[in-house]
Amino acid sequence: MKHYWIAVVLALFGAAMGWQFGLQHSQQAETSVTDYSMRNLPEEPWQNLDGGQNRLTDWQGEILIINHWATWCEPCRREIPMFMAIRDQYREQGVELIGIAHDDEEAVRRYVDSMGMDYPQLLAGLGQGQKWLAQLGSNGSLPLTLVFDREGNLRARKLGLMSEQELESAIRAVL
Repeated sequence: MKHYWIAVVLALFGAAMGWQFGLQHSQQAETSVTDYSMRNLPEEPWQNLDGGQNRLTDWQGEILIINHWATWCEPCRREIPMFMAIRDQYREQGVELIGIAHDDEEAVRRYVDSMGMDYPQLLAGLGQGQKWLAQLGSNGSLPLTLVFDREGNLRARKLGLMSEQELESAIRAVL
């Protein structure tokens, strides 16, 4: 009987924490795209899924949409088809989409393959991704989408689920 009550208390605690996270996440998701043009692309290397490394500055000269995501993040998963469609629509105008996954490498590989995600994927690692998220005003909440202009200046930031209209507006502002 004692184990039953422990399980009930743990379940209630888990439900309360899940509710609090959901409330906090939904409040953050209502933030709008905001101008942050004084920030630049970080120059440190990120591990890619091919076993090599890339710097985000490797894509400087293109308009970059950088999406911080994870396989366990439901809003992140909902955004992916929209991001792929927008990338295809604007690719010839010099727009590139980069995913930065905050997850286990093998989980990311499986998910990327299952979704047919054909855009570059970088791995955040334990410290690097969290450090950059904190610098951008996120407490680790995902998704976080950034739009950089061709010079590598951060022009738009969205913490939470991004709509197609918000993303297109951010892209058009830097085309």
